[in-house]
Amino acid sequence: MTITSGTHTFGAGGEYADLYAALVDIANEAVPPFPQINGDITLVQVGDCDVNDLVSILPGYRSYGYKLTITSDKPHYGETNKGWLINFNTSIYIDLQRFGNHEISGLNIKATGNFIGFKIYIGYGAAELVAFRHDSTSKIYNNIFNCNNQLNCSPFSFYNNSKKNAVLELYRNKIFGHHLNMLAFDFAFSSGAFTNDYKVENNSLYGDGVGMDCAPGVSDPPLILKNNAVYSPTQNCYRFGLNQEAYNNISSDDTADDAPVQLDNYINAVFADEFKSLDPNNADFLKPVLGQNSSMSGVSQGISSNRFGIEGNPSPWS
Repeated sequence: MTITSGTHTFGAGGEYADLYAALVDIANEAVPPFPQINGDITLVQVGDCDVNDLVSILPGYRSYGYKLTITSDKPHYGETNKGWLINFNTSIYIDLQRFGNHEISGLNIKATGNFIGFKIYIGYGAAELVAFRHDSTSKIYNNIFNCNNQLNCSPFSFYNNSKKNAVLELYRNKIFGHHLNMLAFDFAFSSGAFTNDYKVENNSLYGDGVGMDCAPGVSDPPLILKNNAVYSPTQNCYRFGLNQEAYNNISSDDTADDAPVQLDNYINAVFADEFKSLDPNNADFLKPVLGQNSSMSGVSQGISSNRFGIEGNPSPWS
């Protein structure tokens, strides 16, 4: 079976048993010299699934500006025990580096094996032929990712080496359980000679590793961070470079206000006071306590579709 466009399902009861199988049928049809992709593609999860193999859009892939959407038909409402579950069982990752336009939402992901990472590559690599480069937009929102303290779990890695016009909207995700040696969000963008617009808003991170790493001293991406809450007892909650702006973020350490341009960030927060529960199995996990800093009005969001908490429930600065 091949996927060239349209809507397809994965998970128990779907067209494909898991996300790996669906992505393979996209990648196999999209490698030059005979690319067959002819329209936008949507993958909808319709049941629980285990993923045991490498999930990758191959390096030779061309999306020709079409969009890939990965979502679920069962809302998790911000609760770790609801929605359809995706269990990653081996050292695998998702590599979308050639599918520049993509939207990922509503997924509930758990790392259950020695996990490498959930890697999102935006834009196109420098090796791409100019004729095949396209402006890229990545929208990643309302996802739950449980790293389960797996040694090699680094949920989101963002790269853009193409210096093409790129947009990132990363918002209302709940990430937890990342290991003390790993990063939850790794931003390694090049600012480039074109227009790049990177916004990170209303995400909740709770783990032992670095929360948001903005590649200080490497690429210093021009990120704007608003209304995020990050907890880490062992590493920096935020690591800023030279080109970031931070407004109304929360950290359990003193790093939320370290950005070169910043305003009204809240440092040394006691998360047990800010959130109703710190137990991932509790329905109130990382839901703000009314009247605390985490539930205040925050700052006006820059992402037009970011107007409510995760799946309609309160998130930091909803």
